[in-house]
Amino acid sequence: MKDYYKVLGVDRSATLEQVKKAFRGLAKKYHPDFNKTDPKAEERFKEINEAYAVLSDPEKRRQYDTFGAEGFRRRFSQEDIFRGFDFSSVFSEVFGGMGGGGGENLFSRFFGGGMGGGGGRGRGRTSPFGRGGPSVEAFNAEDLFGGGGFGAGFGQTGGGRGQDFESELQLTLAEAISGGKRRLSMSAAGGRMQAIDVAIPPGVLDGQKLRVPGKGAPGPGGPGDLYLKLSIAAQPPFRVEGKDILVDLPVPISTLALGGTVEVPAPDGSRKRVKVSPRTQSNSRLRIRGSGLGSSRSRGDLYVILHAQVPEHLTLEQEKLFKALRDTGV
Repeated sequence: MKDYYKVLGVDRSATLEQVKKAFRGLAKKYHPDFNKTDPKAEERFKEINEAYAVLSDPEKRRQYDTFGAEGFRRRFSQEDIFRGFDFSSVFSEVFGGMGGGGGENLFSRFFGGGMGGGGGRGRGRTSPFGRGGPSVEAFNAEDLFGGGGFGAGFGQTGGGRGQDFESELQLTLAEAISGGKRRLSMSAAGGRMQAIDVAIPPGVLDGQKLRVPGKGAPGPGGPGDLYLKLSIAAQPPFRVEGKDILVDLPVPISTLALGGTVEVPAPDGSRKRVKVSPRTQSNSRLRIRGSGLGSSRSRGDLYVILHAQVPEHLTLEQEKLFKALRDTGV
């Protein structure tokens, strides 16, 4: 595994300024445009940028020092490493704003369009909500809106569209199932707040990305888009497993033995009545089809896990009945 300190040629105790100084010198030395006859320069250049993206970020550096190179790479993907890394300002500082080798072009050229770019258009994504804003890590808004998200500060070259923004949006189970609307506040240019209404379609899943057209940064060819990565908040007593929802339900022993009807809570706040067959065992599951997550064509189910409920207190009559049952071997 790569030792980022060795890549930059600094000690583990190096200050941020020493890390920056080492990076500036190496970035100039190994820039591929200045080393077109050296096939290894490009790979070395990538390593230098990766090392600097980690060691210049206090939290990433702390994680790297704590878990080591191998442990760090198990926890951080390539995208995680470069999230929040401002290529445009870095390369402007190092190369004085040189054109074709600038931040966005280099990012797209060496690290691929999937690293925060907008669907292969080579545009970065950043967060419009700031570090303390709504937890939305799917598609963001920066430069215009601030927040230090991944790809912050990328400009748009030529006459293309503006930068895409990305963030995360946490939903309740009811919102994920039934859809709804959210009003989000983004920090706009000049520090003013801009409210945007987001329509959440019914049946969305955890981790799904929602595109809000035209809510990215402005550009000569039109504004970019806002992308929201959806996450579903924990909502006890419910648990989510893919498209299915699970809920535990205590049931009287007599209902399990003799059968009956029980009321089941649903994530939307309603209650459903389901039948329990006689001689149902504790920990059995009842399936309520189509009451889970997902679209109407491929919706998951709600599973009710039945647990035998033992009374905490017994009347004298109940105690006699239980003793009689025990004597019969029940």
